[in-house]
Amino acid sequence: PYPYNGGNTTMEARCFGAPTISYCGDRLISRHGLAYLTHAGLPELVARNPGEYVAKLVALARDTEGLEELRRTLADRIAASALCDLPAVGRAWAEVLEAAHDDAACRKADAGT
Repeated sequence: PYPYNGGNTTMEARCFGAPTISYCGDRLISRHGLAYLTHAGLPELVARNPGEYVAKLVALARDTEGLEELRRTLADRIAASALCDLPAVGRAWAEVLEAAHDDAACRKADAGT
C-alpha cells in the first residue's frame, strides 16, 4: 500500500547515517518511519502529506550544515534511542503478549468454554 516507507531497509540506512524523510500514511505498513523517527527523537523528519514531504526534502537538501550534522550524529542518536534498548523492547513485547493472552482467556470464559 502507498505510502510504504521501507521498514528495516530504511532503518538500516539511518543507522549508517543516511537521513530519510518518511511520509506517514494511515496503515501500519506506512507508519514504520513515524515510529522509528519519533523514538530516535527526530519527529521533524516525518511528513503527513505529499506537499509536506516535498517541502521537508527540499529544506533538508538546502540546509547543508544541518544535513551534515544529521549525517554525523544519526547513527549514534538511533543507537542511544529506545529503538535499541532491547531489554525494554522485550518487556514491552511481553506485556503485549500477556494482554493478548488475558483477553483470549476472558473471551473464552465469557463464552463458557
